[in-house]
Amino acid sequence: MTIRSTQILLAASLLFMVAIFSSCNLIEGLIDDEGEKIYVGLYLEKDEVFPMEVLIFWPENEFTQQSSYYATVGDVEVEAKLSNDNKFIILVPELPAGNYDLEIDLVEFKGSAGIFIRPLPENLDPDAVWESFITDARTTTAFLEELSQTTGIDIPAENLSFTQSLISELETVYEELSVEEKQYAAIFVQTNPDIFGQDKKAVLADNSEVLEAFKSYLTENKWQFLLSGSTFALSLTAPEPTGLTKFLAIASGIYLVKKMHDLGVRILDIYNKAVVTESASLTMSKTDFTVLNHEEVFFDVALTNRSLFKNDLNSQVILVSEVASLIEEITQAIETINGYIISFRQRFNLGQGGLANVPQRISQKNDFTRETVPGNGNLVEIEVLDNTAVNPVIILKGDTYIHVKFSTCEDDYQYFTFRYSYDRNNFNLQTDYEALLIATPIIYNEVTDPRDGYTYKTIRIGDQEWFAENLRYNSPDDSSICPVHQEANCSIYGRLYDVYDAVNACPPGWHLPDDDEWKQLEAFLGMPHDQLDNWYVRGSAQFIGDMLKSCDGWPHGEPGTNSTGFSALPAGGHRYPYGGDNVSLGFERWGTFWTSSRTDSGNEYPNRIIRQLDDHSKGIIRDTDMWHHYYAVRCVKN
Repeated sequence: MTIRSTQILLAASLLFMVAIFSSCNLIEGLIDDEGEKIYVGLYLEKDEVFPMEVLIFWPENEFTQQSSYYATVGDVEVEAKLSNDNKFIILVPELPAGNYDLEIDLVEFKGSAGIFIRPLPENLDPDAVWESFITDARTTTAFLEELSQTTGIDIPAENLSFTQSLISELETVYEELSVEEKQYAAIFVQTNPDIFGQDKKAVLADNSEVLEAFKSYLTENKWQFLLSGSTFALSLTAPEPTGLTKFLAIASGIYLVKKMHDLGVRILDIYNKAVVTESASLTMSKTDFTVLNHEEVFFDVALTNRSLFKNDLNSQVILVSEVASLIEEITQAIETINGYIISFRQRFNLGQGGLANVPQRISQKNDFTRETVPGNGNLVEIEVLDNTAVNPVIILKGDTYIHVKFSTCEDDYQYFTFRYSYDRNNFNLQTDYEALLIATPIIYNEVTDPRDGYTYKTIRIGDQEWFAENLRYNSPDDSSICPVHQEANCSIYGRLYDVYDAVNACPPGWHLPDDDEWKQLEAFLGMPHDQLDNWYVRGSAQFIGDMLKSCDGWPHGEPGTNSTGFSALPAGGHRYPYGGDNVSLGFERWGTFWTSSRTDSGNEYPNRIIRQLDDHSKGIIRDTDMWHHYYAVRCVKN
């Protein structure tokens, strides 16, 4: 067989396997209104190529696939295959260097493009290319052994032995090639990295990442696998294979077997994993869903996962259906190529049989396994569906759990349904639960101010005891005022103080809290530690503001849940300017509280750190303000 006939044969069979995945419909609709052929330009991946290089080009119009096409490069006819993504693929024939027209001319369709076939490099050293190639090929066995150890799936010893025999046979064939054949073999290896390139290894992942990682792995490796399979198959189509065609078949076969094992073992591995989430559920520390008002409830977060099976081909979750379709396509290819391996081994006396551990198609997997695994509390949301009097607050999320408080401002039992939502990448799972909230009142302590005899409610929050209402003590030595200068407001909202009066306003045994004591309260309520030192609004995701605000008394915005008993009200504030009118600030819209912590401003009257709750935020504001403003005081026990 001549070199030219070898090239035509090789071009005709290079992408034999790609044809397996193409439909056999004829091209339709490519005749214009006057019955003339449509001319379509061809876009080349590159227009300067070597002989023996795979060339990819595509038309500017999409059309229906058919089983085969023929093209000409100069006056040499080659077979072109149309891939699933509407690209044509040919193997450049052995022709002298120069410019050529690449043309496809069918009854309904004509397209052409110019290419330049480059001369063989003058400094080409086929033996150096060969040494590099065979060194890399010898690592195949080690790669497969490592793959087996990584996944825990055995690769049969006879498969490893077959790989070694391919390498030995390739070494013998190479020694028998002519000088010219060795040049073309070297060019084929160098110019087709998709066949002989580096392995695109899978990233081992678990939980929510495993399907995304597996899809990426299959997508990246499919093209290399099909190219290797196509070249390998040519040895079965040639009536009398030449040394060069045999070399190309065995060389690509080494990488093909490696890739078949890699793909097959990974698919078997994914078959053994519970990767599709069917449902998400809560495991409660109680025997039923009856909770006390403001009680902190601990939930374990659990998922029910299952392995892939045939119904996933039609899954409504796009990621699942994409992975299932990729597995189906690749396992079909593995089955077909495995049949060719059987014939190949017989033809070249390389043993009997195909490769073991070939995974079955996903369309043939009728069963699956289930597994209950811990979920991720950070992916959970909870909402009450049918009772606006009940407020759910997730106060803490962890790797496998959540802490929730259900609160109501009502004083009787509350039946309600809450929805548990678990959002995991492309999976959004929801489960509804019925519950009973026993609306027991918050239990307050009391303390009497010996200075005026007024008794305040107090509340234990964590390790701290706080006033559960604003201080209202009116010392003859201070300048405190009632909100908006109305005496009646003092009985509801307490008094407003400038910072110097505020520092000394609390009764004996109590004091104005500093910034760190407020942080202690906020951390106990679930504020992340990396937010504690932030300025402005913090703790919104944890509903810190809602937990501190009273259930009513916020006429211009949403009230709080008062799940802490702190009972904050929007007393607003007051500003005494150095000149001009006095100004009332934010009455019935926000409540601001002094701390005793100064800011380092370096002047005689440094600013002070404050806390503020407002009617449009679920968080709590940490800010600074000037000493001569008037704000509320909450006392904390010494």
